[in-house]
Amino acid sequence: MSATGAGARADLRGPLWMLGNAAVFSMQVTLIKSAQEMVPMSTILLFMVGVQGVVVWLLNAREVNDIFRPGRRHAPHLWRSAMMVIGVSTGVSSVAFLPVAEATALSFCKPLFVTILAALVLREMVGPRRAFAVALGFGGVLILAQPTGESMSAFGLGLGISSAFASAIAVVTTRVLARSEPASVLLMYQTGLGVLVFLPWAILEWDTPDAAGFGLLLLIGGFSLIGNLATILALRYGEASVIAPVDFTRAVFAALFAFVLLGEVPTTATLIGTAVIVVGALIALRRQADA
Repeated sequence: MSATGAGARADLRGPLWMLGNAAVFSMQVTLIKSAQEMVPMSTILLFMVGVQGVVVWLLNAREVNDIFRPGRRHAPHLWRSAMMVIGVSTGVSSVAFLPVAEATALSFCKPLFVTILAALVLREMVGPRRAFAVALGFGGVLILAQPTGESMSAFGLGLGISSAFASAIAVVTTRVLARSEPASVLLMYQTGLGVLVFLPWAILEWDTPDAAGFGLLLLIGGFSLIGNLATILALRYGEASVIAPVDFTRAVFAALFAFVLLGEVPTTATLIGTAVIVVGALIALRRQADA
C-alpha cells in the first residue's frame, strides 16, 4: 500500500506543476495589464524574454559551441523561434485591448490550430471527432467576438487568434525538432532571437521606469521563467495527455486575478465562449492522445 501511495503521489506531480504553471502565467498576464499603463509594450516583452534568456544561457553555456558549430542548420530553429516571438508579442499585446479573461480564452485555441496543422504538415489523421472539436472551438471564438461596437475589441481578438496560430506553428515545429535537438538548444534559440528582436524596439521606445515599474518588470520576467520551468517539470513528471487539460484552469485563475486586482468582471459571452473553446480543445487533446 505504501508503494501504491508513493506512485499516486508521483503521478500527481505533473498535474500539480501544471496547476502551478496556470496560476503563475495568469498572474503574469494580470501584471502585464497593469504594467502597460506604466511602460511601453516593448519593454515588457524585453524583460519577459530577457530574464528567462539570461538564466537559460548561463545554465547551458556548454551548448553555445553546439549552436554555432559549422554545418548546423539554423533555419528550422529560427523559424520556430520567430513563431514563438510572434506568438508572445501578439498574445501580450492583445491584453491591452481585451479583458484578461477573454485574452486567456483565445489562447486556448492553440490545440485547435495544432490539430489542423498536424493534419496538413505532419499528415496526422483528422477524424470526425477532431473536426467537430475544431468547429466547436471556433464556435466559441465567434461567441467571444460578439459585436460590441468597439473596433479595439475586434483588433484585440485578431491579436489573440494570431498569437494562438503562431504558437501552434511553433508547437508543430517543436515536435519535429525535438526528435533530434535537446530542449536546452531550443530554449537558447528562442530566447536569443527574442532578445535580438525586442532589444532594439525597447531602446527606440525606452522610457525609464520608476522603482515600482522596474520591480514590476522584474516580477513579470521572473514569473515567465518560473512558469516555463513549471511546464518543463510538469512534462517531466506527467504525460502530456494527462497534464494538458489542467492548463485550462488558467481560465479560472485569470478571471479571479483580473477581478481581484483589476476589477474586471467577465461577461456572460466571455464565460460561455470560454467554456465552448475549452470543451473543443479538450476533445482535440483527447483525440491526439488516442491517435
